[in-house]
Amino acid sequence: MNRFRYGTQLEKAIRESFPDEVRDVWTRTGTAEVATDPMGIEVSDVFITLASRDQWKKARTQDELVQRMAEELEGLPGMRMVFSQPIEMRINEMVAGIRTDLGVKIFGDDLEVLKHKGDRNYYEFTLEKGRRPVPVYTVSLQLKKTDPKKSKFTLNVMADDKTIEKKDRNSLEPLQFYTGKDHMLYELVVNNIEKNRVSGYIATPKSAPQPISQ
Repeated sequence: MNRFRYGTQLEKAIRESFPDEVRDVWTRTGTAEVATDPMGIEVSDVFITLASRDQWKKARTQDELVQRMAEELEGLPGMRMVFSQPIEMRINEMVAGIRTDLGVKIFGDDLEVLKHKGDRNYYEFTLEKGRRPVPVYTVSLQLKKTDPKKSKFTLNVMADDKTIEKKDRNSLEPLQFYTGKDHMLYELVVNNIEKNRVSGYIATPKSAPQPISQ
């Protein structure tokens, strides 16, 4: 029953924070009756119907609205958000078994290397220049500069009350850093660079501690 109350709380937060952008919002929790839906019983889908874009006041594009919603809801405990379109999400689930556009397949001849890569969790992110730091798992990221022509970027990694600058790094370049009292090795990869935006993922050991908010 708690999950249903939590869904109601989430719906209320979205309506109150985005009254001009959201027309309807509702939550579905658990597994559907049809066998084509691989969703677990503990997972909830929050469906949002948007108002006409000329009524929006807090965003100009859908990507910007998604970013604003992620920032607004990041403080809610026990939740890992993935924004998608309903049909897109279902196709991703049926074809690849994942709920996002980013999936990782690992190939190679060295089983030890494959095991190391497979024993990691992957968390995707999108950052926009000029925005406040975005939490990604147990760290926060802030985009400072992009250069799409040279496929370079600069961002700050905030972890353990410290800020680490990754300056003039390349697309697809693995950026490694240690964090936590157990000195866990995290790896950050940016795989898409635009004029004022980058996207990529962070890979963490599966034994890494969960964020306090979860």
